[in-house]
Amino acid sequence: MIHSNPYDAPITLEKLLSIERRAYPPQMWEMQWAEDWEDIADYAQVPLKKLVVLSDGASWYAIIGLRSIRRAEFVDLAKVPETPMLDWAAFVAKLRALGVKTIFGDMRDNTSYRRFRSQLEDLGKLGVCMTKDKPYKRDGEVFHDFVIKI
Repeated sequence: MIHSNPYDAPITLEKLLSIERRAYPPQMWEMQWAEDWEDIADYAQVPLKKLVVLSDGASWYAIIGLRSIRRAEFVDLAKVPETPMLDWAAFVAKLRALGVKTIFGDMRDNTSYRRFRSQLEDLGKLGVCMTKDKPYKRDGEVFHDFVIKI
């Protein structure tokens, strides 16, 4: 089940940090200092009430900051390697339920971005379209600065 309140999410902060360690190389660990959900909200640069945590509680999480009415940022999206692919249609449904119309952020080319692109044709049937896709390099890897209309 997917939850949007960090206090109700089926993922503990310890599990979220564990997933980050397994999903990213050490130079990309950004939240290992966090001691509570308020720290995660600070990392996302939103008040706690605008922090959305989606997760299956075991193998992936998405940290989303609600920036304004209808606009949100994918702050971090991590999945443990060798676990099932994320269902982007479920993300779209949850974000729409929250009133989000536009999502923006950055995705690693060889992980999240590749998986999103593989589902984009089907997502297009749901009215989803990528309106910005600007690749750049960070830490020796290619990332994509993106905007998606949902």
